[in-house]
Amino acid sequence: MRLNKNDTLPAGQPASPPIQPELNPRQRILVVEDDAAIRLLNTEILTMSCYEMDAAEDGAAA
Repeated sequence: MRLNKNDTLPAGQPASPPIQPELNPRQRILVVEDDAAIRLLNTEILTMSCYEMDAAEDGAAA
């Protein structure tokens, strides 16, 4: 079905199916970053993307 900008959807039909995050159970990422703020940002983004991950401050801690 093709809609023009002035068309409406038939009653009871959602505009699009809900977006489900894809799970990445086999993907594991190691974040090594000495800047704590950048490390936290990276880990939050990866966690929201359903990746399993570990984080470390430097190579020795990894």
